[in-house]
Amino acid sequence: MNKRILLPAFWTMLAAVVFAAGAVWYTLIKFPRHDNGRLVWDSPELINKITVAAPRETITLLRENDAWVVQEADYYYADSAVINQLFNDLRQSVYFHRQPFSEQAVNQAGLEKEGTRLTVYQDDRPLKSMIIGKAAANRDYRFAMPPESQEIWLISGIWQLPGEVYSWLLQPILEYPADLIEKVSLGRDSKAREAVRQAPGLPFMSGRRPVLNLDGLLERFGFFIAEAVKSAQNFDEELYPRRRRIELTTFSGLITTVDLYHNNHDYWVKISLSAAPLTTAGVNAYIRNNSFLYDGWFFKIPAVNGRILAQYKFI
Repeated sequence: MNKRILLPAFWTMLAAVVFAAGAVWYTLIKFPRHDNGRLVWDSPELINKITVAAPRETITLLRENDAWVVQEADYYYADSAVINQLFNDLRQSVYFHRQPFSEQAVNQAGLEKEGTRLTVYQDDRPLKSMIIGKAAANRDYRFAMPPESQEIWLISGIWQLPGEVYSWLLQPILEYPADLIEKVSLGRDSKAREAVRQAPGLPFMSGRRPVLNLDGLLERFGFFIAEAVKSAQNFDEELYPRRRRIELTTFSGLITTVDLYHNNHDYWVKISLSAAPLTTAGVNAYIRNNSFLYDGWFFKIPAVNGRILAQYKFI
């Protein structure tokens, strides 16, 4: 190859190496590595309150009697899977690398309007606060910044911090595969109709007539979620009258009663568990261990599900 071509290429490559070395040197001098690898959060075992200030909502999590509850949902139970993932990050997250600060860098890292401010407390005493931004390109790190500071960091962790209250609630509130259901009862104004089947996979019968359209109803209960929760003392039954009762009975004898309250716009349900005659000890144990999730609570459900529950008729 011609030397006139090789020589400029050599000098270009050398300049690039020098520039890269200079950038590394500048970063090490400007941002010492003594914090790199250090845990972000100290003593997570002391934490008994957490606030998640997302762009649209603020979620307050409190530890009560070894369980986490959501203050904005009348202190209903938080989803243990979401809480466990959060504490995995709180225990393990470390500082990876400090980034040069600028207003543009703050915006690009999602630390301004898009950022979520996570604050942890012990008995209402703030322990630490951090704004969590976007995930880095390799998804193993997140951009983060202490509030009122000029320190932008990459920290390790997943940091899935939902910005809506319902995403922190214990979900789903019911999860019944259709094959579990033996009998469905629909009641309105003291009148009830029943559909029963003899085994999973067989058609439901109402009297001697088959019921052909129960799939659409039972699908609602396959993953039945809540958008909000209220305690009984804070629920207004005059604003949301009870319109319908639905009872689902499983082949094992578990009866789930779902009372539907609505004003044709918002739909709420009250749920209770009971046992059919001659059920097994396992069903009775399940009721004892899970009734606390329903007794005294009202759940707001998505309007699309509410309309189906309100309007459904046997065909």
